[in-house]
Amino acid sequence: MQCDYCGNLQSPGIQFCADCGAELISPEQLALLEQANSSGDFVQRIYKHGSSSLFLAGCIMYTIGSVLGILITLSFATIISIWFVIIPVIAAWKIYTVSTGKASVEGILSSLKMFKVITMIPVVLLWIAVGAMAIVAVAFIFIEPIIFVAFVVAILILLVYIIFYFFALFKIINSIRNGIATGHVAKIEGVGAFTILSFIIIGISLLGNIFVLLGIHMMDMIVENMLYYFEDFVGSELMIDLVSDFGGLAVLSSLIGMVTNIGMLLLIITLRKFAMEVRYNLSF
Repeated sequence: MQCDYCGNLQSPGIQFCADCGAELISPEQLALLEQANSSGDFVQRIYKHGSSSLFLAGCIMYTIGSVLGILITLSFATIISIWFVIIPVIAAWKIYTVSTGKASVEGILSSLKMFKVITMIPVVLLWIAVGAMAIVAVAFIFIEPIIFVAFVVAILILLVYIIFYFFALFKIINSIRNGIATGHVAKIEGVGAFTILSFIIIGISLLGNIFVLLGIHMMDMIVENMLYYFEDFVGSELMIDLVSDFGGLAVLSSLIGMVTNIGMLLLIITLRKFAMEVRYNLSF
């Protein structure tokens, strides 16, 4: 940019000339220029984190764990619920492919819509469950106070889950959509609550998987000791087969669960890094 008064070259986007102090651009024009620059910047931040190695590793592990989890528990109920696994996987991979090729931002918007639609179904079901439990709790309020208290606690847990997980996820989706539409958001709403509750749920699930693996190992040791002292015990071979079949399936399920949880953890960490960069203008 060249100053019309002194003729010296100035940095683009500044309001006043650094040499003579003359006004180069009006405040209104400067605001429009900053908005135009930030518009592309927000989308570029999405592309940056959506194409990162961390997000790719999360997509791979989440996909492997989810698909294998469906295959080993294939049943009629699994077929009905398969869309709750497949759609998030497709949406995550769509974000990665769009971000890697820096394609049209419409691909990101369609992925966000997929996440929102597939999230609304369990929210509706959970609200129905809360209503049903509330009716049952009222029925036991005078008959059996202990059962009433148990239902109230269960309702509170469900409400916390709905508000701090699903509603927080809706806020995240809406914030990102607004950022794409306007070019700038000061904060990705809902990330804090969603991250904390997700970490708690994933941590409990991982601990459960570890305990299962340790339990199967201890069960194998107990059976081996029993068979050593009761070598001629009738049905010992059947016991070995049952323990082996159960143990093998439990170990496989636990390992698959760990892969899925670690994949989700990596995806959430990527989301957290993106939100921090947007809010504090950091660079990772």
